[in-house]
Amino acid sequence: MVEEPFDFQTGFTELPMGLVEDLLSQSSKLAEHIRKQIQEMEQVKKEVREQLKREGVLRRDGDFGYYDVPTSCGVDGAYATERLLALDFGVAAAVAVEGIIPPSARSYWSDPQHKAHADAYAHSDDTPVILRALMMEFELELAEQAPHDVVFLDGSMATPIILMDQAINRLIEQTKQGTYHALAVKVLEGFPTYLRDYLSISSGKRSDKIWVASPKYSSNREFGKVLQWRIPLDDRAVFTYVLEAGEFAGPVQMQRPARMWHLTPPDENDEVTKQQIEKLINQLTSLQVLYYRPTAMVPAMRLEVPAPVATNDTRLAMLLQAVKHQCMTPGVMEPFPLYMADRMVKHIGAAMPALRQNATTALTEDGIEAFDMDNVFFSLHGYRSESGGY
Repeated sequence: MVEEPFDFQTGFTELPMGLVEDLLSQSSKLAEHIRKQIQEMEQVKKEVREQLKREGVLRRDGDFGYYDVPTSCGVDGAYATERLLALDFGVAAAVAVEGIIPPSARSYWSDPQHKAHADAYAHSDDTPVILRALMMEFELELAEQAPHDVVFLDGSMATPIILMDQAINRLIEQTKQGTYHALAVKVLEGFPTYLRDYLSISSGKRSDKIWVASPKYSSNREFGKVLQWRIPLDDRAVFTYVLEAGEFAGPVQMQRPARMWHLTPPDENDEVTKQQIEKLINQLTSLQVLYYRPTAMVPAMRLEVPAPVATNDTRLAMLLQAVKHQCMTPGVMEPFPLYMADRMVKHIGAAMPALRQNATTALTEDGIEAFDMDNVFFSLHGYRSESGGY
């Protein structure tokens, strides 16, 4: 992501001057922590590189020779909830954006692809959780249907199972309590497609296509634990210091969570779905991780891929070519289509006031004189908003 420069003229206008001065004086602690971290890494950089070479997991992208640059796209999603007087206004969306077209290829899409949902629901703390599940259904559907050679997913390959399990458990709990969220119908209708798409994406069986997850943030230490590094940093931070342009490390098996991945079936008596879920979890446990620094302009990238991709040099070369081709834009520190998809879909939260204004216009067209204007204003006033994406 390209960060917007902070405007010191307006950025602190709502804060008391004393608070601003206090925070600025304490922010110098960050500089001290970073200084210490860089010094530690400089001391062990050579040691780590030598260890990676001995283990045979440090290689260069040029080792595979040259292949035609594959086509690619990036998929990202977001959700937003705005608490109105008596309702929750919820939005979930996913966007798929085509990457920079290789010279020898053609464009598949004239515009970004998308899936979106917007509706209002009775107040519930579960609304954001269920919206996230719907967002994941949208993301996986767009990713599975994309015609490109390489499809980048924002976040971890395990994120869809985590978010869906949270939502299904909330819906089951609601049913036990005699309540039912109106959004549940849409999520449950999309569940079979979600499971089918997820199984396809995480299997890596299609030889003509690669799905790769590239989370911007990760605290995982697969390499650190296996190689017993004495530095208490996550792998992505270490490899950003250690890897030179064009180098990659791995693959190694993806770190399993402290609590094993789990997905509750909507219908506990559906044996076919249970078998599919078991197959999905087995595929997730075999996922492989590698870190790649395509150019000196970007940090090391965490790439999570199915085992059939990680163990096949031809497919691995195809993946690395796609990443490198999409990381040639200065200032963009992730594959270009992911960057664009992220910028587009994360504006969902900022668009909420406009959507409420559109609702006000619809009331006007219906004959707003029949309503008390005060009630209309208070009913459509946003008291609290929540938005995010994975």
